[in-house]
Amino acid sequence: MGGVDFRQRAQMVKTLMTDARLEAEEVLTADGTVAWRWTITGRHVGKMLGVQPTGREVRLAGLSLDRFEDGTVVEHWEFPDLAGFLEQFS
Repeated sequence: MGGVDFRQRAQMVKTLMTDARLEAEEVLTADGTVAWRWTITGRHVGKMLGVQPTGREVRLAGLSLDRFEDGTVVEHWEFPDLAGFLEQFS
């Protein structure tokens, strides 16, 4: 995931949530790979996954894996808990 991709994702979060906060809850490293469990919380102000804005505080949790070579991310995998996110609206 390059710098442009990261900026695009950050912009997407800004359109979906105001006051968004990203927290790294756990970080593990081994052999040039970083695994980190994260949570984004914020006020839901944009349509997401078919859900109209609610104005409520919401939480999206997930896990990311990044593989580095020479200090640069060369592979990125992201696993958001979309089911857990959508449960907040039922």
